[in-house]
Amino acid sequence: MKEQKVFIIGSPYGLLVSLLLYSIEDNDVFVFNGDVISARIVDKLKETNTVFIRNSNSTYAGKFGKAINTAREWKRYKNFIRRNISNDARIVGHDHIFAISFPFWGSFETIIEDGYINYLPYNDILSLMKKNGLRYFRILNKIYKRKNKREYKLYGYDESVKNVYLTDVKKKAPKLLTNVYVNSISELWKKLNSDLQQKLQSIFMVDSIWLKLHEYQEIVFLITQPLSEDGLMAEEEKIRVYSEVLKGNENKVLVKPHPREKTDYKKYFPDAQIIDNDVPMEMIALSFDNICRVYTCFSTSASIFDGRAEIKYISLMEFPEIVKKYNLFHLYK
Repeated sequence: MKEQKVFIIGSPYGLLVSLLLYSIEDNDVFVFNGDVISARIVDKLKETNTVFIRNSNSTYAGKFGKAINTAREWKRYKNFIRRNISNDARIVGHDHIFAISFPFWGSFETIIEDGYINYLPYNDILSLMKKNGLRYFRILNKIYKRKNKREYKLYGYDESVKNVYLTDVKKKAPKLLTNVYVNSISELWKKLNSDLQQKLQSIFMVDSIWLKLHEYQEIVFLITQPLSEDGLMAEEEKIRVYSEVLKGNENKVLVKPHPREKTDYKKYFPDAQIIDNDVPMEMIALSFDNICRVYTCFSTSASIFDGRAEIKYISLMEFPEIVKKYNLFHLYK
C-alpha cells in the first residue's frame, strides 16, 4: 500500500506550497478549517482525494452555541481520523490551526510556511497571538503536556518536527532544531514538469484565465486593497485612485481584488479581466510571462513580481493619514 500523506492546511498559500513540494497520491488526505479554501478548489481536490472541512459556523448563537458546534465538530473530526487516516501517515502542513492540527501535535513530519510569522523568534510569535488564541493554545498545551510530559511549540520550533519548508529567500531563516529548507516559489515551480504545472493551474482555476489572456503581448496587473472596507476612504475615492492610474492605458488590464473587498470591479472596469479571490497571487506570477506592469497601493504580495515586471506603487500622499498609519513614505522616494 502506498504511503499516506495528510495535509493540514490553513491557507491557499499553504496549499500551493504543499502541492509544489509533494507528489499527490490518491490515498492522500486534505484537512481544511472552515472556508479558507474555496468550494471550487475543494471540489477539484475531491475528484481524486479525500477532503475533510471543519465547519466553523455555529448553528446556535452566543458562546453556548459556539461550544456546541466545537464539540460536534470535534467528534466528527475524530471519527474521520479513525476511518480515513492511517497511524503511520506522514503529517504535513500547519500546526498552528488548532481546531484541525491538535490531534497531530508531536506527529508533524513537515511544517509548511504560512507567512512572515514563520521567520520570527518563538517569543515574538506568542506575543503576536490574539488573546483568545493564546488562551486556547495554553489550554490545549496542558492537555498535550499531561500525555507527553512537555509542552508543544508551534511553527517548527517543536523538537518532534523533522522538516520546515520556507519560501522567502531574502528573509533570514529562524534557528530551529530541525532541517530548514528554503526554496522560492519560482524555484519549486521550475522543478515541476509541464503536466504537473498544468494540474496545479487547473486546481487553482488559473488555466481558464490563461486561455483568455495568454494571447495579449502585454498585460497591466492591478492588485487592489480593502481601502474602503477598512474605512480608510469611500469606495468612490478608491475607484478614482485606481481609475487615474489606469487612465490612458492601452494594454489589457487584469484586476486581483483583496479577499476582504466587496467592490464590484467589473462594474467600474468592464473591459478588465477580474480574478476571483481564491486564486493565489503566486499562481498568477508563475503562469503569466506577459505581465509588464504591476500597480498596487502597498500590497506586499506585489514583491513576487520583482524581476518579472515593473512594480509601481500608487501614491496616496493626498491621504496623509493612510501614509502615516502604514508608514508608506519609503515607497514614494
